[in-house]
Amino acid sequence: MVHDFDASLTFYSVERPFNCSKEISMLLMLLFTSSYAVTVYLLSIQFIYRYLALFNENVLFLFSGFYNIIWFILGGFVMFLWGFSIYYHGDRNQYSFLYLSKEFSDSYNLTISDIPYFSAIIYERDNSIHWNGVKMMGSLAIIVSILYGIIVFCGIVIQLKIPEQLNTFSEKNRVVQKQLFTVLVAQISVPTLIIFLPVMTMYIIPFLNIKISFPASIIVCLLSVYPAVDSIIVMFILSDYRKAVKKIYYRCTCQRNRIYNISSNGQPT
Repeated sequence: MVHDFDASLTFYSVERPFNCSKEISMLLMLLFTSSYAVTVYLLSIQFIYRYLALFNENVLFLFSGFYNIIWFILGGFVMFLWGFSIYYHGDRNQYSFLYLSKEFSDSYNLTISDIPYFSAIIYERDNSIHWNGVKMMGSLAIIVSILYGIIVFCGIVIQLKIPEQLNTFSEKNRVVQKQLFTVLVAQISVPTLIIFLPVMTMYIIPFLNIKISFPASIIVCLLSVYPAVDSIIVMFILSDYRKAVKKIYYRCTCQRNRIYNISSNGQPT
């Protein structure tokens, strides 16, 4: 869970899975927060693959066989950097306890020292910079900026070059490529709206040093929505997937109606 308070951003958990210790719960919390970085990483790999599939098919072998292990290791490295940045730079000391104790007591009826948490506090009470918080937020911002930069770069290049590339395809492939381009645009727009902008807003608020108390966990919940939304985008834009979904729907509907008629009339119709 996440909470924005004045000049701070706090990751915390109130759960102890399997009655585990506070330290294990902190580790699980780091793994959960790192899932955001992995989501963005996987999205960037998807755009890299689409870019190479259009403009340099000769290197697509990098996405098969042994090379898949390398992509998996890189994803683990991104996850490690994210978690390490929070663990190493995040505040869990007396200063963060004094800064957050009243807020968590008033907002959640929790004692901050009793729960696993990591906080990034950007300013001291005298408005001087609290460097640990800046380092933590800066590290996370660098990771996201690199990954999102890859997405934007590949998306822009594909958008600029795909019209001339379409001329080299057959009519059938041209239709498919146009649909894939529409999917690409949607897959840039949707993550920007439900992943990047909300999360970046959550990260920027502490730097504004304004009086605020906001349970930002609702923003984190948007991350769980994206995989479903991404699948829906593909199913409804690509005609082959759309036809398959319609067939499954009609088949299920007809089967349900047939069962209903049998139960109502006592015989199949």
